[in-house]
Amino acid sequence: MALPRHPLRDRFLARLDEHLRRDLQVPRGARLRVAFSGGTDSTALLASLAALAPIRGYTVEAAHIHHGLQSEAEEWVAACRDTCDRLRVSLQVLYWRAGSVVGESEEAAARKARYELLEQVQGPGDWLLTAHQADDQAETVLLFLARGAGLDGLSGIPAVRPFGAGTLARPLLGTRRATLAQVVARWGLTAVSDPSNRDPARARVRARYQVLPCLAEAMGDGVPEAVARSAGHLQDAREVVAAAVTGRLADLWHPGDPPGLTAAGLAELAPGEGRMVLREALRRSGQAPPSRDDLERARRLAGRQEPSGTVAWPGGAVRRRGEVLLLGSEATQGDEGMAWNPPGGRAGGSRRAAHPEPEGPGEAPAGAGSRGKRGEPE
Repeated sequence: MALPRHPLRDRFLARLDEHLRRDLQVPRGARLRVAFSGGTDSTALLASLAALAPIRGYTVEAAHIHHGLQSEAEEWVAACRDTCDRLRVSLQVLYWRAGSVVGESEEAAARKARYELLEQVQGPGDWLLTAHQADDQAETVLLFLARGAGLDGLSGIPAVRPFGAGTLARPLLGTRRATLAQVVARWGLTAVSDPSNRDPARARVRARYQVLPCLAEAMGDGVPEAVARSAGHLQDAREVVAAAVTGRLADLWHPGDPPGLTAAGLAELAPGEGRMVLREALRRSGQAPPSRDDLERARRLAGRQEPSGTVAWPGGAVRRRGEVLLLGSEATQGDEGMAWNPPGGRAGGSRRAAHPEPEGPGEAPAGAGSRGKRGEPE
């Protein structure tokens, strides 16, 4: 293994260093924890940060999630330990006992567990870095596009957001997978390979090996970078929309048990704005997201002359009662208390959107398989 003796003379490291400091605003001396699967991408990220640490005063650590979902799990832990020893980086192995709830796939349960386990070890001011890259971003956006997603899904994987007591960042979203493989090879490092990442039963694998190559043949090899740029533009739009939605919610929120929105105020909004405000209100109240048709029916309920009525869908409902559109009905929770995050208490600031974050590479159209980077959150 031979990391660059002068990191800032290495073109890849110099660009990464600038991105960390200028775009992601990682402070000097920060504690950086890499979600480390042992795969090519996270190996390149961990080694890069280890090389930059002496210059920027970073404390670099690695965290590996042992899922037990693959027979090679113990071998991957050993490989991660070896790499961390060579890089002189401490490694923490976090164990997840496989399990899922009704209606949730094992992959989805593992993805959720990764975030939960990593959040448990996130200290105040810590940075969790994951190795999602430009090809991951392109695959994610394409999968959401095939699903008919809106702004939340098509904006892809966010580059940075609050996470636990610290921050979650993805500094490689502008870097191609092939570039990271070249970095690992050039520095004499080794990486593990997850066989599920080539399983054609998974939608993401088909997008990677069938859809993107077809696009590259028709449109050129720069498609992943172009899609990643589009995702960045949509993230900017999403941030603006999130701020506007939060402001509207503050104006329309009606406290209660259950809470609601002022029906007349919601009815006065333009249809698209009303749907977005209502959708976010439902998300914050813990209800399952409705289809666009159900969302529109619920919005129209606010403008009806009748002072009563209900629109329900699996896992959620709204109920008109007088001048208030209640977020819930007897079909879901009755008039019992509901978890509610009031406007301004959840979203706010330039790095936290009011909308939910896409679940990243593991997210796939309904009914399709999904894959994720072992040891890394999606």
